Amino acid sequence: MVPAPGGKQVEQSTSATGTFTTAAGCTSASTSTALTCTATALTAGTTYYFRVATKNSSGTSAYSVISSGMTPG
Repeated sequence: MVPAPGGKQVEQSTSATGTFTTAAGCTSASTSTALTCTATALTAGTTYYFRVATKNSSGTSAYSVISSGMTPG
């Protein structure tokens, strides 16, 4: 049996080794099969680290490699 498709868990942190929390603006991604989401409530001039896991009826996958980016400011 193939697991039912699910969504994504998109998390962010201001430290590559810090505590990750659900990225604001991406909470609906947890139930969506959309390929993108837009993180919101970010602070200008701050580096953010993101990781993603997929979710389906079998559970949540391991997280992706961490990716980072700095907001303009």
